[in-house]
Amino acid sequence: MGLFDFFKRKRDTEQTLEQVIRDVMDDIPDVYRTNALFIESEEFFYQQEWGVTIDSLIQLASDSGHFFSDHFWLGLADAAQKIDRVEQANHCIKQVEITKSQLVWKLSKGSTVNKVDDSHFESFYSKRVLDSRDNDRRKKDKLNSFINQDGFHIKEGDREATIYYISKGRVCEIFCELSGSAKYDILIGLDHLDAWALPTKEYLSDSERLFIETELKQWLYAQGIKADL
Repeated sequence: MGLFDFFKRKRDTEQTLEQVIRDVMDDIPDVYRTNALFIESEEFFYQQEWGVTIDSLIQLASDSGHFFSDHFWLGLADAAQKIDRVEQANHCIKQVEITKSQLVWKLSKGSTVNKVDDSHFESFYSKRVLDSRDNDRRKKDKLNSFINQDGFHIKEGDREATIYYISKGRVCEIFCELSGSAKYDILIGLDHLDAWALPTKEYLSDSERLFIETELKQWLYAQGIKADL
């Protein structure tokens, strides 16, 4: 295979070097963003020092010991190729093959995986990916059709459900799993009840959280929904 045969994927041929690197960086999960190497890469990026930006991102992935997606590595390879950094490009292409040989599935754009052991994996997703998933879910649940109706609204999926709590235009999302037990209809983890999701993310005060929890329990009881909280 030739050096840049990896361009089998369809990329926007009009993307500039800056756009390619920015796209890669925007899809890096938050868990890596406090790392000194990511902070360093952003500083180099804004100084338009492209080679060392790429070096920092490569080192970030290497030091983490995690698997990064093809999108990450091929994006960096593309950027390296644009500035004639053949060694960097080759290294990035090699990482795609290493990941392919060690994982039985292909990582999606904006995701990484930490292999804890042979049967346990920890996945991380970028904010851009998570925001997109949230928006898709809200559209599917037709949130806009009841966003002005204060109170609780439940929308079920195949194996999960979302309870939307609405108060004066603000939306709090409570995520549930559908129970396989006759004892409960849904399982709710209140540990993740910590913020208003819309119109902007805003963390709940202690009093707001207590109020929503209390109202939720009363609403579930009134609806005849058996929940394990």
